[in-house]
Amino acid sequence: MRLVNKPHSSSGFTLIELMVVVSVIAILAMKGLPALSAYMTNSRIRESANVVVTTAALARTEAIKRNLVVTIASDGAGTLNVTYLVGTTQTSIRSVPVAHSRVGAFTASFDSTGRLTPFGTDVQATVDGGPTVLCSGEVLCPTVHIEPGGMVSLCTSGACS
Repeated sequence: MRLVNKPHSSSGFTLIELMVVVSVIAILAMKGLPALSAYMTNSRIRESANVVVTTAALARTEAIKRNLVVTIASDGAGTLNVTYLVGTTQTSIRSVPVAHSRVGAFTASFDSTGRLTPFGTDVQATVDGGPTVLCSGEVLCPTVHIEPGGMVSLCTSGACS
């Protein structure tokens, strides 16, 4: 009995097919990169805004817990300081760096009931991407709003009402 060899069929891709697939991937990547860049910028700015919100909540909690006036202050250069004053001695509770963004300078003081002091004040802190990032339609620069009652919120559409 004699074995007959069947014709061997090629498997795989031709060079043309491979070039077409690479071209399609390159076109899709070029379309998606600007959106990815805006997403990453927004994520960094939002992360910094969340640091401001949590640090303000910490200051409020410490004011209630210590039964003292506790102050959160931003120097505008990337550091949030939470302090309290006993007599003439100012004591630091925490100093928090804000890494990826710029937080506008602000000061907010919470009394022992968790409200802003003096009562009736309203504090807003802007967070942006720094001097190289412009707030536009794609890049959102949120505002941290501290209400007179002490509630801290984050508004992504600019100024809070």
